[in-house]
Amino acid sequence: MLTRYCPLLQTLPRSGKPQFFLSKPFLGPDDTYDHTHVKFNFEDREPYKHLETHRVVDGVTRARIDSKTTLAALYDPKGSDDPSIDNKLIKHLATTVEPRVLCQLETSHGKLYPPSLPDSQCSYQIKVTYSNLFLAPVLRLECHFVKPTNRRSPFLTLGVDFHFNEYIHGENTEISSYTHTEDGIIKFWTGRATCSGFNLIASQEASLTAKDQEVINVLRSFLEPNTRHHVTLHLDESELSSSQKRHLDQIRFRLPGGSGFLLPSIGGREYAAFGGTMDGIWAKKDGMMKPAELLSGSAPHPMVPLECGPTFSTMKEALVQLAYSAVVSDAEAYESLRLWAAIPHRAQVFTDKDFIVLGVNFEKFDRLGGKDSDLQFRLPRDLACSFVLVRPGSTKLEVDGFLMTGNPGLPRHDAFFRITSHKKATFAHMASVESRKCIVKCKPHYSSFTYNSQLETIRELQLTDNERWRDILLNQRHDKLGYVDLTAGVNPAKKEKADRWIRNWRPWNPEQLAVIEGVTAAKGGMSIVMGPAATGKTLLQQALAIYFYALDFHVLAVAPANDNANKFARDLLEAKIELPWLELDWLEDLSFNRLFPSSREIPVDEMSEKQAYLRKVGHTKGDTLPFPEFLLALGGDTKEKGAHREYGIVEAVIKAAEEKKYVLHKTLQSEDGAIISRDYNAWDVLRTFMSEYRAGTLDLANMWKMRQYRLAYRACKGQIVGLNRLMITTTGNVRSREMLQYWFSPESEYGLPRKGVIVLVDEAAKDLEINVWSAIVCWRWSDWVQGVFLFGDDKQLQPPNTSAKGETQFNYFSDRLDIPLPNRLVQEGYPCHFLLEQRRMHSAISSFPNRKIYGGKLRNGPDMNVTINEQMPGLRNVLVDIIAEEITNPAKQDRFRKIVSDADLRRHYVEVKGTRVPHESTKSMIVHEHIDVFFNKIFPKLREYFRSNDKSMNKHVMIICGYNFARYEYQDRFKDYLARNPSLTTQDIPRVLSVDSSQGDESFMVFLDGSYQHGDVVGFMGNEHRYNVAVTRAKGVLWIIGGDMRHRYKRSRPRALNLATEYKLELDAAGQTHRFS
Repeated sequence: MLTRYCPLLQTLPRSGKPQFFLSKPFLGPDDTYDHTHVKFNFEDREPYKHLETHRVVDGVTRARIDSKTTLAALYDPKGSDDPSIDNKLIKHLATTVEPRVLCQLETSHGKLYPPSLPDSQCSYQIKVTYSNLFLAPVLRLECHFVKPTNRRSPFLTLGVDFHFNEYIHGENTEISSYTHTEDGIIKFWTGRATCSGFNLIASQEASLTAKDQEVINVLRSFLEPNTRHHVTLHLDESELSSSQKRHLDQIRFRLPGGSGFLLPSIGGREYAAFGGTMDGIWAKKDGMMKPAELLSGSAPHPMVPLECGPTFSTMKEALVQLAYSAVVSDAEAYESLRLWAAIPHRAQVFTDKDFIVLGVNFEKFDRLGGKDSDLQFRLPRDLACSFVLVRPGSTKLEVDGFLMTGNPGLPRHDAFFRITSHKKATFAHMASVESRKCIVKCKPHYSSFTYNSQLETIRELQLTDNERWRDILLNQRHDKLGYVDLTAGVNPAKKEKADRWIRNWRPWNPEQLAVIEGVTAAKGGMSIVMGPAATGKTLLQQALAIYFYALDFHVLAVAPANDNANKFARDLLEAKIELPWLELDWLEDLSFNRLFPSSREIPVDEMSEKQAYLRKVGHTKGDTLPFPEFLLALGGDTKEKGAHREYGIVEAVIKAAEEKKYVLHKTLQSEDGAIISRDYNAWDVLRTFMSEYRAGTLDLANMWKMRQYRLAYRACKGQIVGLNRLMITTTGNVRSREMLQYWFSPESEYGLPRKGVIVLVDEAAKDLEINVWSAIVCWRWSDWVQGVFLFGDDKQLQPPNTSAKGETQFNYFSDRLDIPLPNRLVQEGYPCHFLLEQRRMHSAISSFPNRKIYGGKLRNGPDMNVTINEQMPGLRNVLVDIIAEEITNPAKQDRFRKIVSDADLRRHYVEVKGTRVPHESTKSMIVHEHIDVFFNKIFPKLREYFRSNDKSMNKHVMIICGYNFARYEYQDRFKDYLARNPSLTTQDIPRVLSVDSSQGDESFMVFLDGSYQHGDVVGFMGNEHRYNVAVTRAKGVLWIIGGDMRHRYKRSRPRALNLATEYKLELDAAGQTHRFS
């Protein structure tokens, strides 16, 4: 046996199952960390020494982990140089063991693959390694296929994992009789293996030889169920160094047959630290395991970052990674907010606006990771908070408020809240500035609705009803998935007419037409459509929504953000107006709704006093549209525009009540619960309430009557939702009570037949995978889901991963949050429709992203080469003037005016020398000089052009900011500008968006201010996905405001330039850069 590199282990006997546990919590008299609380009852402490020596601590207090700990600051073996800990061993046990060892695979018939070693002529190599040994140990065979011209870079890699533990109940899938001899031969019996890479075989078929196919068939035989295989591997370690052999032996000592102690993860359940069954876990908010529990089992959690990839080895692995990446992410958000609220902050009340504003300056407070942590802190958007205002010599005052997105024109503070619970008269006695200064104690209202929905999704993924999605979830064998006709069971005559309509509705290009024709053959019932901006993804979604709606399906259209959902609703409304209904003669109308609280569409600083008072935070008992939303809509300005005014649920309720469109019989109860009537019309009760509310005669003190009004509203709202067959909402709201209780109700409830559900997910590559599954496997309609369409762009923004990364990390599976569902499916060869014809950007603007990001595969649609003046008459001269006035040499200025081309004006770099300044609290960035140049040198001429031509600047011009600090500054300056010019409106100023909120949007002219000056200091604007979004929003003109992009630190110049620097260099070379003072 292999013992030569670990003398200690030669003397240790083979033991049974080791136990790892936390002793009783203890704090010394000086509140120091008790260094004896982690103990083992076995001698092999090396794999867990980082735990025993307290390198893993409570992520909030930095003290030891105990039963109250919600976050553990993980140990990173890659970043540690502690000589007392074997970091290489920990890394190998947590990830995949290196190096992979060359070997031959011997079949039960004695045939060897490859026939000899070394074999420089063979077109493949087989290597053996181990993976995930801490939690779900496997022996992995990797087969690398190479071409004669490039033997270093495999064109195909197949992975086969043999599990040391049984992972399918009753199938004997585990390794048994495992031996590893001195002469390098491994033998064992095993059941069904799991795999990766096999989905890519078909795409590489032309490059595979007959011998390649032979070894593939051998490897594929290990994947068959209910079969035991005998595996023999002949290892070739001749190329390994002594150091590499020593590290490998440290692993082998701890495997079956080794001379050391058996790894505690072998012989039990996979991912045993997370509890649950062999292939399932507990998923409930109050039942998720905390760090102390994860450390208390027989195979403890190592508390290090763990690997995540495009495939899941088992169902248990999928559930653990999806669930606990969400668990830790939520805990980070909650604890960050709790720490902020744990101490009083300084504040000032401002009464000189139309409403009360509370400006808060943060005192120094503990951050996640400890007092000296440099982790960024940002208050959640739309945060609602209760405050206790404390002033010397005055009584305490309790108020409620909502976080404002920017500075409302007041002296700088870290945050501003609009007070919604009290009127201005409450603060009339605060006459002086000093009297308005106070100390505030904060009680934030934390919304856990999304987190609860994610856990519910985990629970439902384990149900038998959703087994059909498991092969897609695991992403190992697409060949096991059949093709599904999503139109199966529909009336043939209707289908023929609907087919004719959808094919003729638009002049589809070949890729779009392939999506439409693919509805009769969707792999596994799921179709993926990927494409850059403006390639027609949204248009296809509209067409498919109308098509399946016309075929009597329920259609659920979801998106990760309200902006995306609102845009789809607006586009669908325009499509509805132009639809030729005569082709779909059985369809009277396209009736759809947008599930969205109208209070979210009105910025908190633009709400009336009454609207602000009625606004509530989050989901009230699971409702997206609670009673206050109804009151807000009743009292709102009828001239307001927005999604809620045109197709919102609440507006539909009001309209139906006014038109006396429905009757809904319910039981009426008296104040003491006695039944007054079993057959009263809820709509009549609601109309009575609306009349009293609008007339101001409502008796709010009559609790019984108000209860009946609330119940009537809920019942009528339920009927509107229950009669809906095309619902548009977000993945965050898809599990609201309105959806779970009323949408897709049985026909007996509202008389609406149920044929099936089609789920359309917009921007699926931008959302967390667990949120995408939430809309698919929801218990209300999961049995009826006929098909799913995922739309997105894998080159644009990834899901929002807010978990800490770097020196301080808490999330064991942080990388899982970075991998969207469609991306990982396509990466493993899942069928995908790629859209390649873009119809937004002028060809001059599309050139850079096409070459640098999309590999030159895009083509421009028709009319992508028209001139600026054809699109915006007279704008060309304005752009020339803006640039020319910065050229101080008269001769050069005159020459510029003569030779400047449309292409020079369409994309231009406005070079500004400035200083990059971080925000004191959030660390968000700004370059004030960029904003000064825009307002002093660019905005005046553009404003004059749009005003004189009676065009909306808001519609045609957009500013995209890389950082919120800069975005808020732009917005504040525009607010001041409008205040100084009361004759102007928001239509006279550009829209200001972040990169994230701009995805899915567009404008004729875009200014990009990434708040960068130097090429080596660009922050997250160096992210390729983020930069791609920023430079693909412009249809006609893209101007970038930034520094000279020279590297600030001479030694920090990276080998590969980021896209922001590359674009600047390209514009420099084309003469499309000018310095603005």
